[in-house]
Amino acid sequence: MFKPSEDDNKDAPSKNPLLHSLLAASSGHFVSGTCVGIKTNEKTNRKTGELILEVFIGIKSLKQNGYDDEFNYTDVKLARRVVEDGYQHLNKYKDKHIFVPVNSMSRAYNGAVYTDTYLDTARQVIEIGNAGA
Repeated sequence: MFKPSEDDNKDAPSKNPLLHSLLAASSGHFVSGTCVGIKTNEKTNRKTGELILEVFIGIKSLKQNGYDDEFNYTDVKLARRVVEDGYQHLNKYKDKHIFVPVNSMSRAYNGAVYTDTYLDTARQVIEIGNAGA
């Protein structure tokens, strides 16, 4: 019977965090680009009057089929649980090129479709390097 050697398993997902995170992508996808920072937006719940803090991590990427200086910006929303647990650790990615694991949720309202892109906390943000490098 065939038994794999240790070398055969060196790239196993459990031993390689990058590979593990990429393989886990089956539940969502990644947004790739330069982190431009964290922004917050305060909203009021119209029914209860409760103040809601929305937090986004901004990702800048080159516009597909665009010119060299044309960019798209993607706001990746943090779930309320993530905001309550703390999100300041995400500031370390500012000005770095990263892959951000996301899940999208769409809804229809008054004949229009709206899509929110949420940070997928089951997978890790992958840092590729400095944006200027």
